[in-house]
Amino acid sequence: MSELALVAEFQVGAQGLELFMAAAKREMRAVRASEPGCVGFDVVLFDEAIGRGAFVEVFEDQAAVDAHRETPHFSAFFEKIADLEVTWAVRRGTAVSVE
Repeated sequence: MSELALVAEFQVGAQGLELFMAAAKREMRAVRASEPGCVGFDVVLFDEAIGRGAFVEVFEDQAAVDAHRETPHFSAFFEKIADLEVTWAVRRGTAVSVE
């Protein structure tokens, strides 16, 4: 079975990057601690000066993605960043693993 990969690219204004990254780190910790269907969850910062980066997430299947979106920490993340100007571009794909 193939795993589902999501790359959620973001851009947030420099004035909000510190708050955004603090919320992102809380989200990473929560996902890693409580979601067995998520096999990888990282945040990559491409360009700190312009607040550009991506969440790189790998899930066992669509059910794990759906469960992730229903968690309290998922909602809390978006509540924490609600006042920030954030643009998102999400890509879906198949995770490739070495077997």
